[in-house]
Amino acid sequence: MGGRARKTAEIIVIFLLLAAFAGGVAYTLAGRTGFASAASCDQNVAGINLAVEKWFFDTGQWPADDLGDIGADPRYFPDGMPKCPVTGQPYRLDPRTHRVIPHRH
Repeated sequence: MGGRARKTAEIIVIFLLLAAFAGGVAYTLAGRTGFASAASCDQNVAGINLAVEKWFFDTGQWPADDLGDIGADPRYFPDGMPKCPVTGQPYRLDPRTHRVIPHRH
């Protein structure tokens, strides 16, 4: 192999190693993104449950099961009612417990 061909081969090998490394990093980060989204959903549920309790103490009644009334009130959710970051689905209340029905991820 001539000098030029050898350098080209070395560059190709380096490129393939970098591509493999980048693929491994992307795979690892993709798994952690899902975990972070599920954790964010859990935080949303906790925050909504706190807002639901505050709504009850402020108004004397529980918000609607679809959370439409509390979600439209900027005093409770200035940026609007959050949706699940994993599924994109809206949150709902259990009509018996008045707690957010958790999503299955």
